Amino acid sequence: MDSSPNFAALANVPDTSRFRRCLSSSAAASSVERDRSVGLALGVIGTPTLLLNGHRYDGFLGYRQLDSLVEILSRAPEGPHW
Repeated sequence: MDSSPNFAALANVPDTSRFRRCLSSSAAASSVERDRSVGLALGVIGTPTLLLNGHRYDGFLGYRQLDSLVEILSRAPEGPHW
């Protein structure tokens, strides 16, 4: 028996069979690996990580923090392009 968590149930996915097929597909694995490689190249070491106007923020940001950052960075010179 599979001992992995039932991600479909945890996420309240209505079509769990389709979800499991997608999760085990090579296309999904390829997409995840591509995103992982990009994240590593950008220095992302965990989630959540937010890239905003050339700045990286690691960890959870509450609504007020995020709103303040957007306000400040919207007036700041543009950061580096990734």
